[in-house]
Amino acid sequence: MKTQKLNRKAEESISNARARYSHLDSLAKYVDGITDRLGTPIEPKIKPLVIALNYKGYRTTASCQGHSLKEWEDRIQRIHGDNAQIIFRAKRGLVYKIKEKDGEVKEYGFNENPWIDIKMSDNQLISLSNTIKDHNKRTGIYWRTTQFAKPVNQYRIETIPRYNFTVMQSDITKLAEDILKLGQL
Repeated sequence: MKTQKLNRKAEESISNARARYSHLDSLAKYVDGITDRLGTPIEPKIKPLVIALNYKGYRTTASCQGHSLKEWEDRIQRIHGDNAQIIFRAKRGLVYKIKEKDGEVKEYGFNENPWIDIKMSDNQLISLSNTIKDHNKRTGIYWRTTQFAKPVNQYRIETIPRYNFTVMQSDITKLAEDILKLGQL
């Protein structure tokens, strides 16, 4: 009799796991179809975090897997040519100016760290912040959550740009796994 109960519990756990992973698979397929206004899909290295957050009920709105400074500088030059000027270069970021088509000069900043923007409620913020804090303690790679001034309930999760570029990128999947395991809504 006791064995049957354990088997029934084991069957229920397997059934729940199958349903959960089936949902994750369908969510992953859905995420594969998301693009920005230019038709660019979600970058592959940030995709696990996009999937994990959406699975847990957070609404992601933008993301970046991180890019090396060299890659970004090349992109700026390729797109803007002589209209772009690097004015400050740091170990993990840079500041540059771009002369727009209307003649106005705008200043931009770039850090090579990965980030993701999400909309969430206050309760979701508390839960996610606790999960991120636990992750930071466990891995030593520090992610932070910052709130935008507007719109309300819009946040950015990002690594602090003090780590090696590849170390920051490799931690994306670890954070996604922690969110799937620990994040409670």
